[in-house]
Amino acid sequence: MSTMLKMLTLTIILMLTIASINAQNCSPRYYETIRKEGPPLPPNEVISSHSVEGVDIQIKCYHFCQKEPKCVGFNYRITTFKVENCQLTNVTKKRDTATSGDWALLRDIEA
Repeated sequence: MSTMLKMLTLTIILMLTIASINAQNCSPRYYETIRKEGPPLPPNEVISSHSVEGVDIQIKCYHFCQKEPKCVGFNYRITTFKVENCQLTNVTKKRDTATSGDWALLRDIEA
């Protein structure tokens, strides 16, 4: 086998290995709705908050959570006029559902 062919083979194997690792690290997480029409999260449970604009607030908040390694859930509300409407959390405890508000809390099903 020629040196060029060996290098090409090794390059392809390396690329496939990297692609496999990236695919495993970027696998989507799935979220379940824990609460609808609830309150904002307490400040000590928020790891970051965002003001998201547009019609796809839930999707953008989901993407923020995907990018944050410690995020196990997010709280969002459909309010788009320059207010905090996306909260990321790393808390997995059960929430009190008695309090009302305009937020929806979703949590990673594997958390």
